[in-house]
This record gives sequence, C-alpha cells and structure tokens, in this order.
Amino acid sequence: HVDRMCNECGNCAVFCPYDSAPYRNKFTLFLTRDGFDESTENQGFLPLEGRKVLVRLDGKVFEADLDGQNQLPADVETFILTVLKDYAYLL
Repeated sequence: HVDRMCNECGNCAVFCPYDSAPYRNKFTLFLTRDGFDESTENQGFLPLEGRKVLVRLDGKVFEADLDGQNQLPADVETFILTVLKDYAYLL
C-alpha cells in the first residue's frame, strides 16, 4: 500500500476479491512524516536519511537501521529492502 496514492476512500475494500481493505490491512510505504503520523493504525515504514527507516509494527513505532542489528522481523526487513531497491520509483 502506497500512502501518497491513497485517499482512503474504501473502494479497494468494496472491490477486493480477497475480502480485505488493503488501505488498512497492507504494510504501508509512507513518503512523509505527516502521513506516517496521521495514519496511527497502519503498519508500515517511512524511509529516513541513509539506510534508516521509521517503522510502525505491532502497535510500536521505532527507528530501524537497515545496515545492522535491528528489531525488525526478517521478512519485514526483506520486504523493506526490496521496496527500497527494486521499487525506488515509488519514492
């Protein structure tokens, strides 16, 4: 889910073939701190300077360094790294 491309209208929830609401249920890529702060329930991440990200996961907000030890689950870290590497055009 890409925050800047979504106005949270709910159409995806109505038409989703998997009975979900992607704008609420999917891990979100945030592009601004304001967007991250306004969306208090969405799990997701905000790229910061260098290889750092601000993450909201399981109700906790924390900064993670993608170059070393961090508290991210391996699959979430892999997902974030993939978005930053292969889908940088979304930024």
